[in-house]
Amino acid sequence: VPSCSAYGKQAIKKHGVALGTIMTAARLTHERGEMRFSPMVKTAKGYRFYDPVENNDFWFSGSSGGLPAKGTPNE
Repeated sequence: VPSCSAYGKQAIKKHGVALGTIMTAARLTHERGEMRFSPMVKTAKGYRFYDPVENNDFWFSGSSGGLPAKGTPNE
């Protein structure tokens, strides 16, 4: 959560085309490994891994080192 395409749109909107594209590519290449670190959340489609843009842009913006964002969604 969000889907890879939604993640890409959010990353580009937040960081611009160049950096957003790099973040999306990184997400696609590390997706399988992320399962060890991301919490599970219940969605309408079942349980999914929670990996929003905010958890991956900490090294760009100086935010909290990839820790789960407050208010993890229960969709």
